[in-house]
Amino acid sequence: MKRTRFIFIIILVLLITFPKDALATTYLRLSETDRYKTAIAVNKELFPTGPYSDIPIVIASGKDFPDALSGATLSCSILLTRGNILSEEVKNEIVRMGSSVIGILGGVAVISAYMETQLRDLGVQVERIQGQNRYETNVAIAEQVYNPKSAEAPAKIFIASGENFPDALSSATPAILEGAVILLVQKDKIPNPVKNYLNSIDKGIEYIYIIGGEGVISSSVEERLKSYTSSITRIGGVNRYDTSYLIAQTFFSNLPFQEESFLVFVSGENFPDALPSGLLATVSETPILLTQKNKLPTEIEKFVKKFDRQKVNTAYIVGGEAVVSEQVVNDIKETLQ
Repeated sequence: MKRTRFIFIIILVLLITFPKDALATTYLRLSETDRYKTAIAVNKELFPTGPYSDIPIVIASGKDFPDALSGATLSCSILLTRGNILSEEVKNEIVRMGSSVIGILGGVAVISAYMETQLRDLGVQVERIQGQNRYETNVAIAEQVYNPKSAEAPAKIFIASGENFPDALSSATPAILEGAVILLVQKDKIPNPVKNYLNSIDKGIEYIYIIGGEGVISSSVEERLKSYTSSITRIGGVNRYDTSYLIAQTFFSNLPFQEESFLVFVSGENFPDALPSGLLATVSETPILLTQKNKLPTEIEKFVKKFDRQKVNTAYIVGGEAVVSEQVVNDIKETLQ
């Protein structure tokens, strides 16, 4: 399941016409009764009709974040599962999409062999991308995006915490757009699978972005990374929302667009609903903006203030009111100029 098989996705999705309103912003909440159905709702917003036989789907656990966040860089549709059985809702969405290739992220301890059999019974090609732990799986996914032995150009790398989700989530969209890999590390250690991947890169490393402050990725890890390239930049704020803002400022300085723009807001406190938002933000050419449950953070408010409500096509709120309240939606409305 190499990256070339996913390149079609961005091309095809960009052909999709998003909602348009010449007079005002549409505030669209993508939410269902649970994280699994919310992922389907996001997918249907991206792919409303079908079939989409050229667009692979990856299945990731909805119980933990690392595999799904790593899989965001595959630039494909992400559906979440409980891990032991294929739900009727996910099965129906796969059938509706008409995809011919399904990727499973993680080993059988995360997504069972029985579910793999259920997927094969749908008549699709199934490929499992896995490792013995989150860091091995992360590297296995990275190898799909950038093969360290066969790649023709230097690698572009984002380093994020494998122990907490917000910074890795915020970095998903720029990583996809840059054609970069996201590698997960511990606070004070580069895991051996990640170290081995870095050591195996033949064409060198163009740059490394460290996502998050020293509270999540220590200065000692940064020092070790300097042995791989001198081009290292840390993007880390005083908290997850400040980091989200700094990522938006760094990689989306061209926003707002003159014609129309989109905004994507997700919870910075609860990962499940936010997991499938990477591709939505990517095709909308906008960052993932983290928010608190009951308040739009001051840091994010600064970024939103750049936009004219008459030129924001849609502001997506991913997740139900239990994770992103209507008060936040009101804050967004008041913040847009």
